[in-house]
Amino acid sequence: MTDGTPTYFAPLLDDDPERIGPYPVVGRIGAGGMGSVFAARDDRRDGYVAVKVVRDELATDPEFRARFAREVDLVQRVHSPCVPAFRGADTESTTAWLATEYVPGPTLREYVRANGALSGGKLLALAAGLVEALHAIHGQGIVHRDLKPGNVILGPSGPKVLDFGIARAIGETALTRTGGVVGTAGWMSPEQYGGGQVTEQSDIFSWGALVAFAATGREPFGAGAPNALAYRVLKSDPDLEGTPGELRPLLEAALAKDPAARPTAGQALRAVERLWRSTRAVDAAPGQDPATAVTTLLNAEWTGMAAAPPKPPRKRRRRPLLVAGAVLGALTLLGGGALAAPLAMDTLSEQESGNDGGADGGGPDNGNAGGQVGEDGDGGGGQDAGGTAGPPDAAVDQVSGGGNDDGATAQVGAAQGNVGLFTASLGGGLAATQVFVHSPQPTDDGIRFTINGQSQGVRGQAPGFTQDALYVVADGEELTPDSQFSYTPAPEEPQGQETNEFTLSISGAPESGLLAFQGPTTDGGQLPPVGICYDAATGIFTVEYSECT
Repeated sequence: MTDGTPTYFAPLLDDDPERIGPYPVVGRIGAGGMGSVFAARDDRRDGYVAVKVVRDELATDPEFRARFAREVDLVQRVHSPCVPAFRGADTESTTAWLATEYVPGPTLREYVRANGALSGGKLLALAAGLVEALHAIHGQGIVHRDLKPGNVILGPSGPKVLDFGIARAIGETALTRTGGVVGTAGWMSPEQYGGGQVTEQSDIFSWGALVAFAATGREPFGAGAPNALAYRVLKSDPDLEGTPGELRPLLEAALAKDPAARPTAGQALRAVERLWRSTRAVDAAPGQDPATAVTTLLNAEWTGMAAAPPKPPRKRRRRPLLVAGAVLGALTLLGGGALAAPLAMDTLSEQESGNDGGADGGGPDNGNAGGQVGEDGDGGGGQDAGGTAGPPDAAVDQVSGGGNDDGATAQVGAAQGNVGLFTASLGGGLAATQVFVHSPQPTDDGIRFTINGQSQGVRGQAPGFTQDALYVVADGEELTPDSQFSYTPAPEEPQGQETNEFTLSISGAPESGLLAFQGPTTDGGQLPPVGICYDAATGIFTVEYSECT
């Protein structure tokens, strides 16, 4: 742009608004199933805000508008140096919107992916900033319920906790659908899976998992299908190998299966502050209020963290099929978010909306953020959560992707390398079917994969699939399955914990190649096919299509 607006805001489309409330819109940040997020000027503060705008058809739904109004109420109640500041909202007008402070920077997952684990003072500053945010949130009688790497931005002044879309005021009447698990697989506390009471101590469990992830660069409960993650959270010890010795006892306490054994946010903050003072030889008086204490620590340790300008949302690549039978794949963002889909699967390499939430989009990812959009879209820092990504040019004749005019999309992602994920998202993300693919193994005459199906959002409207939706592309040919199975969404089972497992055997499939999925729609149609590269020798899945052989 030529008017002084940073070039990292994506240009506006013809139908984008010129103004939202008092804010002149300068660029699009992201889009998801629930709406869009825009960057806008805040002339009163000579800066920018992230403005979340709800889709018109959802804004006419009284239940959804009530949810959105509740989110606005929770956001404006919380005041913390580690939570994006509330700037304004209108929940009554035809166009419902929420504006918060714009925070440039990568999400925690993006930062760790690019730079590795945090250590020393920066790790303690992160731990303190996150738990201070929780202290402020809990002080207002709110439980966050969805703390994960995609909901943390590493801004220039410190970490910021996002996404109040599924937060819950203690004692309020539930607005979330009953019978579903609310949160993100692998980051929820045991009681969120087990039907126990969700309290402030549930957030402390997620905090411990986040700090462990930041310290080691690994998911504390690994990766895999949601039901496998649930089992590990409920039954297994977290992976804390490599965490600093002085910090490990605090993380072990935070990750206790029994909520009563976990510290409160205030106790955890004081413990981190004492660790900082003892390990960094700081000569300063303890006993400051939490916000002042964490600001002191951040001022001392959060150095060299000024964020590079966030990348613009990646544009959808629209290409015709260039060879017969070629698969078209794209990395896109699932916009359902936690409001539409209580379990926004964070198991893929984050379609989780990092600043997820800006547009109610959430990943795997992909949100309901009380501010910006980010990682879950994996699209580069700040509020960038939306958009889609095509494959590299070198592989365009192999893979590409898109959606249809009914708001249905096909998505693909990879979680920690050893799990592939396909998503068929219908109705703009209101209903989705997810296909988790893992454990590729060579057989005497081909390849065998293990498949798990899960449904999200309005689960009764999510499509099923059979083995015929999957195939391998090799030397320009489609290799179809030998095995037979059928997945039907099971709304009677807790969301994210549907119990099923299928074997997909494909004769003639090479040890490494391209696995394709062409998701069905509920009217018997098909979505555009998407593909993911696999390597049975290593068990790895990737969307680096140029590596497919």
